[in-house]
Amino acid sequence: MVFHVAAFASPWGRREKFWAVNVRGTENVIQACRLAGVRRLVAVSSTAAVFDGYTHHVQADESLPYPTKFLSPYGETKSVAEQRVLAANGPDLETVALRPHLIWGPRDRTFLARLLMHARSGPIYHVGGGATETDTTYVDNLVDGLLLAAQSERAPGRAYFITNGEPVRYGEFISRFLDILEMPQPRGSIPTSLAYGVGAVFEAVWKVFGLKQEPMLTRYKVAELACTHTYKIDRARQDLGYHPRVSNEEGFARLAAWVQEVGVGSC
Repeated sequence: MVFHVAAFASPWGRREKFWAVNVRGTENVIQACRLAGVRRLVAVSSTAAVFDGYTHHVQADESLPYPTKFLSPYGETKSVAEQRVLAANGPDLETVALRPHLIWGPRDRTFLARLLMHARSGPIYHVGGGATETDTTYVDNLVDGLLLAAQSERAPGRAYFITNGEPVRYGEFISRFLDILEMPQPRGSIPTSLAYGVGAVFEAVWKVFGLKQEPMLTRYKVAELACTHTYKIDRARQDLGYHPRVSNEEGFARLAAWVQEVGVGSC
């Protein structure tokens, strides 16, 4: 069996790079699995595969349709890649896709690294008061889901949402991280409409001047913070026997212990 966990995950970047890594890379993995006689391929997809950048997901399940338009090339290419994986399912190769949302935990180099970057470069502000609800996925729970998906007889050809099953408010979630990192709390909040406008301006400037570093704010970043992202994990429970072993509180305790061990500078 093969676990495909690689992707170009970023709120900003050239569409060509997203397509090369997330779509053509996935097609290469599928082809390699066929050539090697692999029995099952389990791919890490994302809730971004079904997120258009505007629609709230409130306790959504897997009947959620694929969007026809996307705010971000990340979501677009993750959606295409997931569809490629599931379309490849058959007698010679079984395929499964898992859709985690906001993966976090010790040694994270995506969400945690970006939060640190923003905290070190200036004050952080909540979007819309930080009141929007979101599901998150502690990394060990995702690993459990992957291992279960590799064995379940009911899994082939299907996609599954995988989360901690404990929705939290974005503001509270980010504040917990900042506490652990010993960073200042958000200074205040900016209206969602203003944040979208600022993100659009940043994107325009970055495109005009061909800047390579990631903008401080993009419309996709705002959409992640402004839209509800909560998902039912009933299908994963029923088909895979999935039960989140690590709660939010336990996850924060583990993260805090790791940060204390390695130091904030090594995060």
